[in-house]
Amino acid sequence: MAEVRCSCFLNDVILSLRLALQKTPIYFGGNKRSKGSDLVLAAEKKIPKYLSKHSLEFEVLSEQQIRLHFNDVTSQDRLDLFIKISINDTNWYVVIEFDSARADQVAKKFISRVAQVPNNNLVYIAYCYPGTKSMNLSEVNKYFQYMESISKNLNLAGFVGMTPPKNRGDL
Repeated sequence: MAEVRCSCFLNDVILSLRLALQKTPIYFGGNKRSKGSDLVLAAEKKIPKYLSKHSLEFEVLSEQQIRLHFNDVTSQDRLDLFIKISINDTNWYVVIEFDSARADQVAKKFISRVAQVPNNNLVYIAYCYPGTKSMNLSEVNKYFQYMESISKNLNLAGFVGMTPPKNRGDL
């Protein structure tokens, strides 16, 4: 599910980010789930490959404190992945957060990040990796719809919610 309200070029960039994340291995060694930190590192390596085809300036940073990039922020919160993209002399910010597929966790992080990062040129991507078998993906998708609605009302440049292809859990 994705709703992006921005230029076609930025839309293409967001599509490339989605593809890079889809190519990030969720599982390794059969059914064993990757840890969130492993996913961040894998995505950090894949994203430049997918963005480089757009001939734009970008910087991909992992585990960045928000306050290092925005002067008004005083919290110690860290972004899993923070991407600065320059398009036609305009800076765009992409925040990618990796969380287990729990609606409360995803919603909590979304509210926290959107409250601290300037919204006008922000694309927020919530990437869920599989949790336990009992985690409810339909509830996560329902909250993605809420986050999409909030994103529109706040004039975010875009919101993308991604759930795992199959919530296998810890088998």
